[in-house]
Amino acid sequence: MEGSHSSMAQNNANGKGTSYAYAPVSTSSRYAVFIERDYTQGIQVRFQEKFPAELDGKMDPATFQSIIQRLNEIYDDAESPNCATAWENCVGCCTCYLAFIFMESRYNKVTTPINFFHTLITRSWRKKPSSCPWSV
Repeated sequence: MEGSHSSMAQNNANGKGTSYAYAPVSTSSRYAVFIERDYTQGIQVRFQEKFPAELDGKMDPATFQSIIQRLNEIYDDAESPNCATAWENCVGCCTCYLAFIFMESRYNKVTTPINFFHTLITRSWRKKPSSCPWSV
């Protein structure tokens, strides 16, 4: 194999051979669309409402915008300072944050619906791409 550029067998620094192969990744059944963060209001978690070109013809722009608006609302609520988060931080500090082994943080409680919404949207979108069960 001398002189060839095979990915099956290569030598490492010790002179011992390592064998591995590159497997092609199939993207025919799945793909990901990355939504950029919106930093216009600071570093809090927000997403841009700009419709990505990858979803053109696969999702209605108004549906996409309502989804992103709802996500931004959930994150705004989770990051808003209030008495509950202040108390939670005091308890965490006094217990060296061991209290969070036994209790869930307010942020996690508020952002839990995001996982549910993601699953709901993904499942319904796979069945019928033009529909979305999201209502604002």
